[in-house]
Amino acid sequence: MWPAEGIFIGEPLARPFGTGIHSTYADDVLTIETTTMIPGQMYRIEAADSPDGPFTTVRDGLMVTAYQKATFTIDHPDRPTYRLAPVI
Repeated sequence: MWPAEGIFIGEPLARPFGTGIHSTYADDVLTIETTTMIPGQMYRIEAADSPDGPFTTVRDGLMVTAYQKATFTIDHPDRPTYRLAPVI
């Protein structure tokens, strides 16, 4: 019997629940890509002058219908801090 022997369900290195949020800025367009959105949950993109806020809504009504990669763009972003937040 091995001390580390056990039953593994799925591949733990496959990261089935996403890789987080990745953003890029080019040609005055902010592109936000994520795989962490929960299907059926409404989200919004918020902006602020600092990570502490206060935040204002830039885009709302964002939703995915399945676990998938979602891409959002913001033309001419004018704030240094953006976040993707669930609508509660």
